[in-house]
Amino acid sequence: MPETPSPYEQFRTLTVSVRVRMYERKLADAALFRLRAAQAQFKLDAAIGALCNCDGSSRLFAQHAKVQPTGLDHLDIEYARDTVIVAMTLLDSFITDLTRFLLLLKPSAVPKERQIRVGDALEAKDYASIVDLVVSKYLNELAYRTLRDRLLILQDKFGLPLPDQSLLSAVESASELRNQLIHNASRFRYAPSDERGSVRTTTRSLPAVDWPTAEKHHNAVVELVRYLFESVSRQIFKQEPEGELLRVLGGAPSL
Repeated sequence: MPETPSPYEQFRTLTVSVRVRMYERKLADAALFRLRAAQAQFKLDAAIGALCNCDGSSRLFAQHAKVQPTGLDHLDIEYARDTVIVAMTLLDSFITDLTRFLLLLKPSAVPKERQIRVGDALEAKDYASIVDLVVSKYLNELAYRTLRDRLLILQDKFGLPLPDQSLLSAVESASELRNQLIHNASRFRYAPSDERGSVRTTTRSLPAVDWPTAEKHHNAVVELVRYLFESVSRQIFKQEPEGELLRVLGGAPSL
């Protein structure tokens, strides 16, 4: 039979998962920027009459010519917004998975007042099923907490120190921006009117996000994942984090 991975080896899969997703995002970044560069080169060559007239190239150039400047502007804006959303979604998933993993290692950390229905307990196949049910319900409650609250729970239950204030503030800023982008996507706001039976409708706009802002928030998420990986390795498993894994968590891959 294959040897069962150690708890630390299993823990490392959490960071590998985030690493792969962030690597995929960087690949997408590189592809987008290179496509933008190709479009800019086409515009330059078209302006100076340097495009060839061969049949295959003409069809390609015809597609380039259909790209509108306003479309490129919206592409930049939307991609920057999506970068913030994706980064925070990955962080949210990582913290949830990390909390689940640590609670499964130490079920006694679940608050003692957690309750499950007798029917659920009777239907459970074994002890593991009951633990999974209790932990899942607790995680559902934590999902509505703020980022700081969730990190404080990791500190309280497992002794993980909070990151320094500058990193925590940076990620909280990213979290606030992500929430605005997700929950205020409508162009209109609806409020009660002084006149009964009517609604007051006002317009609103999404927060402006440029690429430097998006990249700053993305990097803050990468740094917090790295910090949590280091903290759990040392605090829970008494292991010194591997240098290679820290390196890839700390920056983008070479493309």
